[in-house]
Amino acid sequence: MKNIYLVLVLACGFSYNAFSQDTAKIKMAHEALSTVQRNLHIVFSRTPPTSNYPGNASQTYKGDDFIYGRVYFSKPLKDVLFLEKNTEGTVPVDVYVEDLLNHQSLYISFNLNEDELDKTFFDFDILPDPDHVLRTSKEFETGRFSYFLNAEGLENKRPVFKFTIGDAVGYIQVDFSSTNLQAVKQRDFAAYQKGLKATGGDEQR
Repeated sequence: MKNIYLVLVLACGFSYNAFSQDTAKIKMAHEALSTVQRNLHIVFSRTPPTSNYPGNASQTYKGDDFIYGRVYFSKPLKDVLFLEKNTEGTVPVDVYVEDLLNHQSLYISFNLNEDELDKTFFDFDILPDPDHVLRTSKEFETGRFSYFLNAEGLENKRPVFKFTIGDAVGYIQVDFSSTNLQAVKQRDFAAYQKGLKATGGDEQR
């Protein structure tokens, strides 16, 4: 009987600690949503960034919005990310993305050009307009943000996403409550294909 009681106490304690950690994460994320930093940060927008302008910046979106990101650093990319050119002449990059409310994560994977390494920022697609694709992804199913677009994984329909690369961190909240997830995923697949066609790459699902 004592053993059973001990197990119950430990289980309750673990559940409470997990809940407390989740609550702290959510609180931190929402505080970050209201904070605009000037260095080591990620800016998000509905429109593709231009050379000097990161687009119409926002941190809250509807699930069918177009979304792009721009990552800023205080030093050139070659000095802060230690990136290397591959045999194909491009520079692979991974941005780590966490859904803080539904407890899922993945890396958004794409390529930079070697001449970008002297810059202090780079742009990337999150849910891009198929007519304005910025990057070529390595693969579709596990290398793009649209991986999160499935009903089973979105128990919470208004998740907060944390993006991390190096020391740069950014947060957005996306409202999927009235979104046709399949339609948005199909749109993103069209964007993925267009990016491949532009570089002559091979499609990988």
